[in-house]
Amino acid sequence: MRRKQKKKRIANKGFSLVELQVAMIVAAVFMLIIGAVAHIGHRSYNKLQKEAQIYSDLGHGLKLVRNRVRNSSTNLSIVNAPDGDPRWVGTNVLLVDGGGFGLFQETGSSRVDFVFVPDINNVNHRDAIFSIDTADNDQNTIEFTRVNNTITIQKIQGIKGEIPFSMPDVSILRRAS
Repeated sequence: MRRKQKKKRIANKGFSLVELQVAMIVAAVFMLIIGAVAHIGHRSYNKLQKEAQIYSDLGHGLKLVRNRVRNSSTNLSIVNAPDGDPRWVGTNVLLVDGGGFGLFQETGSSRVDFVFVPDINNVNHRDAIFSIDTADNDQNTIEFTRVNNTITIQKIQGIKGEIPFSMPDVSILRRAS
C-alpha cells in the first residue's frame, strides 16, 4: 500500500512536458497580442501628435493674417501671382500694406511654404509661417476673397508628411480706420 501512495506522489509532482509547451504557446500568443496593441497605440499617438502640430501651426499662421488684416492702414487687396512670379503657388496672394501672404515655392525645391513677405517687391526677404513638405500643388490650397472690409480665407487644405489637413473658411473683418 505504501508503494502505491509513493507512486501517486511522484506522478503528481510538477507539470508534464505537454502542459509546459501549451502554457508557453499561450504565453507567447498573449505577448504577441500585447506587443501588437502597444505598437498600434504608439503609431496612433505619433500620428495624432503630428496632426496637432499641423493644426497648431495653421492656427498661428491664421492669427498672423488676422492681426495684419485687422490692423492694416491702407492697402488691402487680392492679386494673382505678383509680377507674374511663378514661385507663388495657388490662385492668389493677399496684399496687406505693401506685404503679402500666400503659398510660395522656391525654384527647385519640393517644399511649399505659407509665407508673409513684408515687401511684396522683394520676395527674397520672407517669413515662412507654415511649411508643406510636398510639391503636389493641386492638393495644397489657400485662397483669399474680399467683400468690402471682410477677408475670407478659404480652401485651407493640403498634405504635410503624408497627413492630410483642412480647415473651415475663416473670415476676418478689417477694423475701421
